[in-house]
Amino acid sequence: KPMVNQELIPALTENHSSLYSRVLRFFGVGESQLVTILKEFIVNQTDPTIAPYAKVGEVTLRLSTKASSQEEADQKLDVLEKQIRSTKTLDGKSLSDFIYGYGESNSLAFEAFRLLKHHGKTITAAESLTAGLFQASIADFSGASQVFKGGFVTYSIEAKMLDIPLSQLEEHGVVSHFTAEKMAEGARAKTDSDYGIALTGVAGPDSLEGHPAGTVFIGIADRNQVRSIKVVIGGRSRSDVRYISTLYAFNLVRQALLQEDNLI
Repeated sequence: KPMVNQELIPALTENHSSLYSRVLRFFGVGESQLVTILKEFIVNQTDPTIAPYAKVGEVTLRLSTKASSQEEADQKLDVLEKQIRSTKTLDGKSLSDFIYGYGESNSLAFEAFRLLKHHGKTITAAESLTAGLFQASIADFSGASQVFKGGFVTYSIEAKMLDIPLSQLEEHGVVSHFTAEKMAEGARAKTDSDYGIALTGVAGPDSLEGHPAGTVFIGIADRNQVRSIKVVIGGRSRSDVRYISTLYAFNLVRQALLQEDNLI
């Protein structure tokens, strides 16, 4: 404490400047690729600086600068952020497509929740491999009852709870686009929600229906249409597969709500 109070703080503030930071949050691009494509910025950084941090399923970049005011800091950080956003990934996509928000304590779950409240929309969920994790994450936020009507945890009983014909489940398999979409449609209809999200897949460690661990299908339904995506979360623990699956689900909800504003 004496070293910090007597030496470090005076040295940092001797020019009447302070340290300001901005945290960019990314989903859908890994830390290794992010560091690779931003290598020139990182190697040549002076002020502002860039610090990447890997988290489970996502990456953050902390941009920091010394400035005499928040306004001066924002001007410097805006320039760097614009350069980062315009940088292309290895497959030619803009990094701006992978930035979902700002802040150290922000999350995909909160961004989806915030947009649901903003649009006055409601959501439900039907979860197999995630066993209610998506619903529990929504319920963590104050005011969750305004957007969340309740949902379903369907371990091997999708047919009974969501009115999916057993013959069709046997034909297509529980781990499939078909089942994810039917789960999303069924949950949405039963709760009369604006959106239904569904997760089915293989958390591991064993394979299921010929699908390796980490194979996940996520369906999303609104009042007009339903669609689904397949993701493969390889080399992860069972708990990581479940958690990362919910990140993909929240991102699908976020993107759907942004499309209502024609923002993406």
